[in-house]
Amino acid sequence: MEGLRSAWQELERADPVSVPGTFDFVQSWATTRLCDELHVVTIRRGSELVGLAPFVQAERSLGPVTVRVLQSITKNGFVPGVRALLRPKDADSSAAALVDYLTRAEQSWSFVLVNNLRPECALYRALVAMGEKAGRPPRFGATEHSVTIELPRTHEEA
Repeated sequence: MEGLRSAWQELERADPVSVPGTFDFVQSWATTRLCDELHVVTIRRGSELVGLAPFVQAERSLGPVTVRVLQSITKNGFVPGVRALLRPKDADSSAAALVDYLTRAEQSWSFVLVNNLRPECALYRALVAMGEKAGRPPRFGATEHSVTIELPRTHEEA
């Protein structure tokens, strides 16, 4: 994660966030509180970092089945407020690339849980577009600020 420090901090300046989204906060939180694997997705145009999204990769039990889940650092006691950082001029293409990465069939997770979404944000729009294209919209939580992406695989494949 240290190798991302300067590029992450540059993104913070381009896409201002509250404290939970900063490099220093996520690094400190990950080294002192995180029990599961930190999974930072980076989005680049050439060598330039134009977006990133920190997630936690974990195994969760759903009844008798254990599944791999990738989730924003916001649920089940995780820190509220951490979200994808996207350079504003590249936000739509970066969000589309992030959604493509998160939903690829070869990924090792069965569910992706994304939080801190607003209808006006690029990631929200990209998730809705992905759902429309696939013929099955993302499942939004109690509010439209969280979404679960159910990936097309059986539990036996996970």
